[in-house]
Amino acid sequence: MYTKKQVEEALRFYRKCGSATLTVRCLGYPSRAMLYNWAENEEKAKNPRKENGTLHCPSKPRFSVDEKINAVKRCFEGKESVELVAREIGCSNVTIYNWRNKYIREGVFSLMDENRKNELKML
Repeated sequence: MYTKKQVEEALRFYRKCGSATLTVRCLGYPSRAMLYNWAENEEKAKNPRKENGTLHCPSKPRFSVDEKINAVKRCFEGKESVELVAREIGCSNVTIYNWRNKYIREGVFSLMDENRKNELKML
């Protein structure tokens, strides 16, 4: 087991030199695999929203109908790229294409989440 100080020192050295092999040779610890794991975990901690959640993951971003329509318009009526808009709002390119296809086929109603649809159906 390594101390927090050792982990931080190894990551700092790794970022500075850019080589896992050189870091392990100079410091004598950890293994390259362990160093890569530390670097990956550090990156995940800095950017938690980049994680692609599962269907029931609480960290999965939810978007309102207005946000979905705005994203689609920015990409397909404006001049912005799908990749740029997706990265900015925190979803995948595929998600924006799916929103567009649903909107074209079924209109605004298709962009609502299931709970909201059920509420409106009951009215």
